[in-house]
Amino acid sequence: MNFTFERYLKWMTTGALFLTPFVPLFISTSLFFPFITGKAFLFRILVELSFGSWLILALWKPEYRPQKSGLFVILSAFVGFIALSDIMGGHFLKSFWSNFERMEGLVTLLHLLFYFYVLSSFLKTDKIWSYLLNTTILASLFSAGRGFLQLFGLFQSIQSGARIDGTFGNASYMAVYMLFHIFIAAYLLFREETKKVMKWFYGFVILFESFVLFFTQTRGAILALVGGAFLSALLIAIFEKDRKGIKKVAAWFAGGLLLLVALFFLLKDTSAVQSVPPLKRIASISLTERTTSSRFLIWDMAWQGFKEKPLFGWGQENFIFIFEKYYNPGMWNQEPWFDRAHNIFFDWLSAGGIFGLLSYLSIYLFAFAGLYKTERLSVVSKSLFASLLVGYFIHNFFVFDNIGSYLMFILVLSFIHFKTKPEGVRKPAKPLAFREFLTPVAVVMTIFFLYFFNVKSILSASTLLRALSPQEEGVTKNLEYYKKALSYDTYGNQEIREQLLSASSAIINRDVSQELKENFIQFSLDEMQKQVDSNPQSARHQVFMGSFLNRLKLYDRAIPYLEKALELSPRKQPIYFEFITNYLASGNLEKAIDFSRRAYELAPDFDDARIIYAVTLIYGNNFNEAGALLKEKYGEETIADERLASAYFEAGEREKAILSWQKLVAAVPENIQYRTSLAAAYLSGDFREEAILEIQKAIEINPDFKNQGEFFIREIKAGRNP
Repeated sequence: MNFTFERYLKWMTTGALFLTPFVPLFISTSLFFPFITGKAFLFRILVELSFGSWLILALWKPEYRPQKSGLFVILSAFVGFIALSDIMGGHFLKSFWSNFERMEGLVTLLHLLFYFYVLSSFLKTDKIWSYLLNTTILASLFSAGRGFLQLFGLFQSIQSGARIDGTFGNASYMAVYMLFHIFIAAYLLFREETKKVMKWFYGFVILFESFVLFFTQTRGAILALVGGAFLSALLIAIFEKDRKGIKKVAAWFAGGLLLLVALFFLLKDTSAVQSVPPLKRIASISLTERTTSSRFLIWDMAWQGFKEKPLFGWGQENFIFIFEKYYNPGMWNQEPWFDRAHNIFFDWLSAGGIFGLLSYLSIYLFAFAGLYKTERLSVVSKSLFASLLVGYFIHNFFVFDNIGSYLMFILVLSFIHFKTKPEGVRKPAKPLAFREFLTPVAVVMTIFFLYFFNVKSILSASTLLRALSPQEEGVTKNLEYYKKALSYDTYGNQEIREQLLSASSAIINRDVSQELKENFIQFSLDEMQKQVDSNPQSARHQVFMGSFLNRLKLYDRAIPYLEKALELSPRKQPIYFEFITNYLASGNLEKAIDFSRRAYELAPDFDDARIIYAVTLIYGNNFNEAGALLKEKYGEETIADERLASAYFEAGEREKAILSWQKLVAAVPENIQYRTSLAAAYLSGDFREEAILEIQKAIEINPDFKNQGEFFIREIKAGRNP
């Protein structure tokens, strides 16, 4: 190989590897899901460049070829098992590509595996690994700094509210990223060769990033940090033989940490704890707490899915089908759709079956074995990395991975692999046959992958964001962007179509030309039908289509989609609600009452289902049954609910309608719609003075209502009902 060409390849590989730690900092505001897609595309591009250049080096230079280890084999086997599961899952393209929201799938697993191959084969000295670990520490400080400034309002925490989310847009993602770097900084701090000034620096990193992690308010990560810190101190206190000072400090630290935990539990209900948001969140952990109880329900769904396909699972990105099929009505107080089990182990169990989960767990086992056997790490270093893996394990018991945690996990595994091999020792290897032929193939394949995995998808995500943004040319331009985004025909089609459907629902009542409305709506119907046809076993798509047709008052056309959705997800209440909307609007009270009863019986503690059932009973003149249903929960037949108030009014129950509207006005006195509805209820009972009084109060609240309100008053005084 030409020396200059080899040097360029080395620089390209090194450059890409040392740029990769900065991936978590990248926020692409020009792409849909800016905190996710930009990072994933950048990661893929850097891996493709580093892998392609390393592959050519490995073809010509034996010293760059992989050295096998348990980790090398099990990681390759894990990706192989998951690939097989994806192929057998029945939705291979979805499993391969994932979507814009997650950017995972087999394509990301393959890139992570290639990243491991390059890291573990190309970086061959402690010195260069030290440079790389310091580089990722530096990158983490930028993210932590942004998070710290969010506490003071200098950067907005977009998705996580009051919780720090740094450059991730998600507090949980930020927390696990900090977790990795706290332990890596601790490893660098306690190396014997680390200079004193750098020890102060690493100490600062540990304290600062622990503070940031704490204010992400991510309970799993906080528990992981505390548990990992305790375990590392305990291991050092037990097994360290040479460094007596560190051994003693570790013992005191472990004891102090136990004391602090015990003190926290004693004081968890006091104002001192409850006034600190992160501590309050930790103190709220219980088996009956809303988030915790929902986790148990969704884990049970994952278990049911595993029992149906125990060997190879459902494939990646297919948890939504398990969620729909085995939906537990007790999830009514959670978000409507889950595409993850929120537990990495149940996620891999459902996606990859028993082979997928066992191979994933074996990654940890081989990592622990490598740490135990290697003589190139001190007891302190082994304890820190083992505890990091345990902490990561704890964190993943409550959430799922993301590109930031995946990247750090592979980095740590690659470092452990490196430390299990004697530095600089390689067995002689023979030259590879056909390397002259394979080199240009590798170049061409690298260029092809750069385009195939990235270009069209980037264009699609960018165009979708334009479609969602206000355009100077008006809604017509938005429609053009939707069409252009779909023309790329990428794995983002589902998300584009769902956003298109949402936009079409909003445009129904917009002040635009009828022709534009019809064009927008017809295009949405055509595209959503394509989505339904592409995956007819998705209840989500069926109910979206049925709901949209309901909004268009195409009730007969909506029913087949809703029936299919109910067949696929027979216990999901929102599907029943769409049936109820349909049957109430089309005048089929008997079916509306039947569906509302069935929805209520699925989860009697679901207030919305109870009220909707009562509303349909009222429309059906079943007043006693409706009253008993409401009294059972609320102690009375009238409550502050607009649906009930309207139902009583339309059913001619004036007294109950008046009482309901009065309670709504008392609850939200500034709402003039409630006051005018109360005035109408008064008027229906010929309480004209009371009606006038409510309209006058509405005018006082909103002077813009004056002309219309005074017209109503004149009409009422004239003896008419406006």
